Amino acid sequence: MGFTQQELSGYLGICRIQLTLFEKGNRQMPYKASTKLGRMQRWLEDAEGLEQIQAAIQEGQQLEVPAFLAMQAAKCSRTVYVLQRKLARMQQAYRHCIKVLAIVAKLRQLPSLGTGRAEEVWLNHLEARTLKRCCGCGPGQQAILSSRLRAMVFLQGEVANYNRIS
Repeated sequence: MGFTQQELSGYLGICRIQLTLFEKGNRQMPYKASTKLGRMQRWLEDAEGLEQIQAAIQEGQQLEVPAFLAMQAAKCSRTVYVLQRKLARMQQAYRHCIKVLAIVAKLRQLPSLGTGRAEEVWLNHLEARTLKRCCGCGPGQQAILSSRLRAMVFLQGEVANYNRIS
């Protein structure tokens, strides 16, 4: 068509990186952008269409940054939601592990249960399995996830502030 990726992405209301992914076939183009692209193609077939395209591209270049920021804000919101749910599940799993380990410790103290070999093997197995599960949801893992969550919430706030300013 004779336009740069920057010009075309500005008109379509998407970022240049998305346009590259569409060109390579790695992503599908959103309906709105494909409609604009079809309109642009019809304009190119028309003799007067070039002026219309150039005017639309000038308008579109002003829309590229807000469109990109809106996409980033939506991505941040989804990521924050996913991280919050994951952290809640980790905390719940860790509390469950602590309860199971407390029960195992109490069972070991019972005089009637501690005499059999089968009971001891079962308690050892339960304790080992619970400790293994605790490693994936312990305070260290929760702290790492919490810091990722705080960073995403901060980024989400920055994008929202930029949108309010501009």
